[in-house]
Amino acid sequence: MTRKHSEVKVYDDGKYIYVRFSNNNEGYLKRDSDGNYGLANYEEEQYVKEDAKLVYTEKNGKPQ
Repeated sequence: MTRKHSEVKVYDDGKYIYVRFSNNNEGYLKRDSDGNYGLANYEEEQYVKEDAKLVYTEKNGKPQ
């Protein structure tokens, strides 16, 4: 899995990140108070899908 073969979406000024790789592995990450990222829970994923503000998109390592 590499950035060259992925899709990245950043929401709410980096608080949430969605990543999908070419093998269809995907996940949502949430930044904690220390600035580290961990897996988002179900409610946070739903928030990102429905209400979060998309601020950056990248596909195959190139900004969209």
